[in-house]
Amino acid sequence: MSIIFSSGLGVGADWLEATSDCLDQLDSVSNPKLGFIYITDAIGADLPNVIDMVIAATVLVQCIGTVGGGVCGVGREVYDRPAVSVMLGDFPKKSF
Repeated sequence: MSIIFSSGLGVGADWLEATSDCLDQLDSVSNPKLGFIYITDAIGADLPNVIDMVIAATVLVQCIGTVGGGVCGVGREVYDRPAVSVMLGDFPKKSF
């Protein structure tokens, strides 16, 4: 059994631009059941908006994540500006 992952790291002027940039980088995962969503504290108050947008765009089942001073993904790190890092996984049912 192999799990297919997709990830993206988006940066922008606000939560919407950063999330859109991140979603544009994600490869198709046919049935993502678990997502990891991390955002910088520059857009921390918008976490519910980011989660809603990611779930709507990916048909994600469940997600976990946090807000921090910086995020990493796709070979780079981003600090002190709006950024969203997402990793999706097509995990088997009841495996997490």
